[in-house]
Formats: sequence, structure tokens, C-alpha cells
Amino acid sequence: MRGLGFPSPRCAISACLAAQARTAIKSITGWDAWLAPLRDAALHHLPAASALHPKKPRLSPPCWDSPFFVENLASALDNLPAGLIGTQVQGIYQHTLGASPQKKIYNMLVNSRYDPDNVVPLHSIIVRRIRDLFHPFEVQFGTNHLLNHIDLNDSLRCFSEVGVACRAKVMKTWLNGWITTDRMSEPVQRSCLLGCENQPDKVAHYVMCPRIFAATVYNIPATSANPLEMIGIQHTTKESLLTCACIFSGYHGLKAHIRTLGPDVDMDYPANWCLFAQHVNAEAVECGLCNSLFSPSRFNSFLTPSADSSADASLNQS
Repeated sequence: MRGLGFPSPRCAISACLAAQARTAIKSITGWDAWLAPLRDAALHHLPAASALHPKKPRLSPPCWDSPFFVENLASALDNLPAGLIGTQVQGIYQHTLGASPQKKIYNMLVNSRYDPDNVVPLHSIIVRRIRDLFHPFEVQFGTNHLLNHIDLNDSLRCFSEVGVACRAKVMKTWLNGWITTDRMSEPVQRSCLLGCENQPDKVAHYVMCPRIFAATVYNIPATSANPLEMIGIQHTTKESLLTCACIFSGYHGLKAHIRTLGPDVDMDYPANWCLFAQHVNAEAVECGLCNSLFSPSRFNSFLTPSADSSADASLNQS
């Protein structure tokens, strides 16, 4: 993900362990002398099953919600590779980490937790998720443009043309990362939030939802009718990535509103469709894909052109 311009978040667990290890070997020295009186007190006052546990004897009473601070320092050193920390000399641990032990310990812990040899490549995950989204339709990946294959490398190269927020929205769409009731296994499983009959609340439907397409075309007329192009995975351009990000924002804006209405909500409600289009419009205006603000009356006229045609015909006859 870092290669696509995403920020690289720190591993919270490794960062905490590294800070504790640095404290144990550099900031607070001689702390292991504190353990002897604590062990004696535990043997005299705590149940034998806790104080004499073969793997991790307990030094604090069971009612405590956390162990002694010195126990955290000791356990932090237990997580370091054998031989990295030597014995104490005049109360100071001898180590080979140099002047910045915390950073080096953090890197070692991260590398041990996330072995690069065991990490599934991002390309493989995207290919599998896209094929799952469009099942039973077959999606071909490759470099043969004559056969309309999807060149994922070309698609990812276009990420440099949009901001990090847009990249995240597009990647969440490709990886089935929307907050749908189907994906989150919510107790109330809703149908399509825009009212498609007998269609579930899941990304596999929304990438081909005709109502999402109509609302998107109203705001962004250049939107492709090909769902693969609409979400920016095929024939990727800056505009298609921005369009996908607008759709992502439109869905989650509508979802946030529906959550406030309770479980008994009629999904086939024109206001839902209109609210989705309004959120898409706000995002499209912000990223430069649309120049006009949203108008509910114009949107309704866009959805019912036959009514406008009948009105024009009656005026012409009169």
C-alpha cells in the first residue's frame, strides 16, 4: 500500500513493546531488583496456583486489572530475540542496539510479526475480490488490450493522479470494503438502500445497480455504462477514479442517514435515491467533475423524461 502513496501506519502493539523495552534497557535501570520482594510477597499472600504458575506466575492480586509496571518491563525484554540483550553491568543492560534502541527494536518486532514472505501480494487480493464482486460474470486480467483484459498495473499507476482520500475510497470499493449490512453481518439485513427490489445491501449489487448509475450519470454525464470502467478498474483514468470515489461517498452518506431512521425503513423511497445523488453531487463539485449544485426538481425531471415529453407535446398542441 505504501507504494501506492498511502501513509504507512505504525503497528500499535510493536510500538508499545518497543517503548517498554527501551525503558527497561535504557531509561529505568536496576528494575529487576524490584522483582525479588514482589515474588516473596506473592508466595506468602497469593494463592499457590497463581504465584507458582509454571509459565507466568502472577505477582499481583487477581482483582487488579493490570500487572505491576516492573512485570511489563520484564515481559518486554522476553519479546526480544535471544542474545540481543546481555547481562547487567553496574545496573545497566549491555545491548547492541546503539543510541536509538527503540526504533531498532520496533523494526525488528514489525519484521517478525509481518514476514514479507508470508504476505499475500496486493495484486492477488484485488484480482480475487474483483472477480468475486462480478461473479458469475468472468473478468479477465492481463496485458492483452485487444481482448479487453484489465491491466492492473496500468490501473494502479493512475493512483498518482488523485489524492490519498480518493485512492482509499477506490481501493475500498475494489476490495469490497463498503460498510454494508451484508459485509458487517448486522442484525438487520437491509436490501438495496436505493430501493432495487429483492437486491441485497452489498457491493456486488451496487457496482451494477441501475439506480446508482442513473444518479451518477445525472451528476457526472461522462460516467461509463460499463461497471468495470465506472469503478475505475478498467481503462482507468483520473476521472473514473474520482467517479468511483463519488459513488463511495454517496453510498456512505445515504447509509449514515438511514441509520438514524431505525430498522423499519422502506428502502424503495424516492428520497433515498435523491439523497444519494445529492451526496454524489457534493463530492463531484469538490473534485471538479461537476459545475452545478444539486437540484431535486431537476433530478426528478431527469428520472422521468417521459413526463416532460408529454408536457411539451401538450404545449405544442395548444
